[in-house]
Amino acid sequence: MCAAMCTVGSDLKIIEVRETRVFAGKLGQRVTLAAEAEVDGKPVHVQFTGAYHTRAAGRRIELKVGQTIHVHGVPDKRTLKVSLEAIH
Repeated sequence: MCAAMCTVGSDLKIIEVRETRVFAGKLGQRVTLAAEAEVDGKPVHVQFTGAYHTRAAGRRIELKVGQTIHVHGVPDKRTLKVSLEAIH
């Protein structure tokens, strides 16, 4: 399903965000993200590859329900795998 509608350079509307935080010592917490999104009204699971640490310098991603993001990723059945750096 996703392979037909999620192409490189898709606009996704976020409908649910799942954030997993794990203690990482001096680095704070290691945060990984996943989301449910819509592309042209159809649901897609988005798995974000990579993670960030709350006490380390670098890019942090905050996704909110209703937000539209432009991503570049590789579709795999009903899942779109996207690097955190690929979010625009």
